[in-house]
Amino acid sequence: MRRRLLFALLLGLGLVIFSAPAAFAHGEHSQEPWLRLSTVGFWNTTFSAQTIQQGQEVTITGTAKVLETWPKTLPDPETAFINIESPGPAFLVKDRVVNGRAAPASFYVERGGVYNYKLTLVGRVPGTYHVHPTFAVRSAGTLIGPGQFIRVTKSANGFSNPVQLYNGKTVNLESYGLGWPVMGFSVLTFILGMVWLLWWIVPKPTVSRLAVTSQLSVNDDGGDAVGLVTKRDHRAMDIIMLATVLLLVGGWIWQATAFKTKIPQQVDRFRIESATQPATFATATMNKITYDRKARTLTMDVQAANQGKTAMDLRAVHFANLAFVPGTGSATPPGVDGTYQVSPAGSVDAGATKVLTVTMKGTTLSFNDLVPTGTANTNMTAVLEFADQGNTSNFVTTQQFLTPVFD
Repeated sequence: MRRRLLFALLLGLGLVIFSAPAAFAHGEHSQEPWLRLSTVGFWNTTFSAQTIQQGQEVTITGTAKVLETWPKTLPDPETAFINIESPGPAFLVKDRVVNGRAAPASFYVERGGVYNYKLTLVGRVPGTYHVHPTFAVRSAGTLIGPGQFIRVTKSANGFSNPVQLYNGKTVNLESYGLGWPVMGFSVLTFILGMVWLLWWIVPKPTVSRLAVTSQLSVNDDGGDAVGLVTKRDHRAMDIIMLATVLLLVGGWIWQATAFKTKIPQQVDRFRIESATQPATFATATMNKITYDRKARTLTMDVQAANQGKTAMDLRAVHFANLAFVPGTGSATPPGVDGTYQVSPAGSVDAGATKVLTVTMKGTTLSFNDLVPTGTANTNMTAVLEFADQGNTSNFVTTQQFLTPVFD
């Protein structure tokens, strides 16, 4: 019986280990739908390549907007930082440009601000990685944009990161200072810590015999009740403390001699103004949004007004980092996550107002945990992209609470 139970447990463990799919998400599913939908929207994200060699560049461009529907339960957005998310340090961020300005650090943002970003990455570690642009907002966390797999192949020359220092010397940041002081100083401090740890474990089994240790008094050096800590222990700890102080002082003297020219740590905050947007010709209001759980269908009733001089069409619908375009088939072009149908068909004429019914399969939305049917906050935010006859787009932010249909 025991053998059968053991065999069943081992078999179950094996099935779990070898049948589990590879994980490539980066935690965005753990964020609540209202947070991802109502804070930052992404669109027009493109990757310049899918396969590069070590040392070669890949560029990520796109647009992120701090939505007007920023939740009142969160502090107002003040500072943000645009970066990438990948499994480990597989890439080097070589350059970061936001609205035409270099943005090496965080910058001030505003509600409703539109930020066009360009990230230049360099392949560092061979492998295949799922990479996302990210928009981290203070007090709200990191919002993750659309992702793509990028394959980094091995280069015969490997990877190097040459940088010219202030004194004119060129060093490779991949190995500069790695032997000493990084590894050397770490080994010395590790040895010192192990000496302290083993002193209290080997001669005095304080850990393996806690039942006995807890009964002994402390600092009794003689008599019938000999304590746990003796004068010999005090001397040993004094020596270890002295060695620690000498190591720290020696390290301070060495760095002062080896690096005479120093630049203090700097934190520069600057404001990047919102990207210039085309003249507004489209306005929209979401009257109702429903989700049929049985049919897995999302339906939006949108009242769209065209204030322009030419007809306009609904070009795309954006939810957080997902994009949907008009269509009826299951196949979608690159960078698109799904399709939708609009009724009544046809454009919205200049100067006219039209109620549009937008219907889409909710499979992709539910898979990405963006349908808030089981949460306290059921607000859904959609950015509607309207385009006129001159191919100019307006991005209109709309929001409404979700009405689930259970039958």
